[in-house]
Amino acid sequence: MKKLLVKSEVPDLFVEPYITSAYRKPFCGPLQCIKYAFTLHNDVGNFWTHFLTLVIWITWLLFVMQDYDLSSDYYGPLLWCWIGCCSYAFFSSFAHMFSPLSEVMYHVCFMLDYTGISMYMYGGGVAYYYYERPLTLTFYSWEGVNIGLQVMVTMMALVFSCLSRFFWRRYRYTIRAMSFAPPFFINITPVILRWFECQGEECVLSSLPYHAYATLFTFLTVLPFVTKMPERLAPGKFDIFFQSHQLFHVSAAITTTSQMKLLLLDSRGRQEILTKNAQQTGIFPSASKLYSLFFIIFAVKLCVVILLGVLLKMGIVKDNKRKDVKHPKSS
Repeated sequence: MKKLLVKSEVPDLFVEPYITSAYRKPFCGPLQCIKYAFTLHNDVGNFWTHFLTLVIWITWLLFVMQDYDLSSDYYGPLLWCWIGCCSYAFFSSFAHMFSPLSEVMYHVCFMLDYTGISMYMYGGGVAYYYYERPLTLTFYSWEGVNIGLQVMVTMMALVFSCLSRFFWRRYRYTIRAMSFAPPFFINITPVILRWFECQGEECVLSSLPYHAYATLFTFLTVLPFVTKMPERLAPGKFDIFFQSHQLFHVSAAITTTSQMKLLLLDSRGRQEILTKNAQQTGIFPSASKLYSLFFIIFAVKLCVVILLGVLLKMGIVKDNKRKDVKHPKSS
């Protein structure tokens, strides 16, 4: 195993703010990247926080499938939301493991990470629309408009997050956080409106605590990501454990888990009233359409990442963290 490096020994491209040591040797091979997952370095916590989360969510899904018919039309949005959640945990783990491969792969890995997040936001948005929407407001009777809105805002979130790697260096973390703010507010708006417009049994929200947890931890997720706390206060003291990105990962996992739980509760708790409403409005999820649309959107987003990767390789777009990347001398 290669020795770990200090900040001055790695190219600026691979340096993270206020992290001064325990860097992996850049430009290593895939096998070396995998070996690094079992070494204490400054990115190992970021890998394991989401890889273990992925394992937990997949295991939980297997238990959920025993109680919910996720292959049915009604529970289709729940399945694709779950797949979206798992995709961001997978791509995050992939990015933190293989980002040292090369300059181009460093960016491609994290653009794939943003792709996973945007698919999670899209899957979650679709599930929120079908299970959380108020039934008394005309806007939410426009199924195509609401699904189209989810496609648009999550695509914009991906594009701006990716572009922040090449432009707007000073504000890149804020831009990435703000890019995913519109999907978040679009998702929670129907819950808030349903609460104010509810009548009778619709006013009894057994999922309310999980809505509160999800909202609280969403803001707690953004805080360390943007502020780079606590390592900003003590550079070098949080190089391996308890750095902001690890806190960001853990808080994001709690947020997503809360969202999964509330969707499980509300999809079953509102099944009768939503099915009855579907007979009047025709608003009912289609498993086959959800399947097709999910993969079409995923393919388009992958094309965005591939395009930017090619432009980066050709030198048409350039990393915004440094003017020049110098490869460290081999030991």
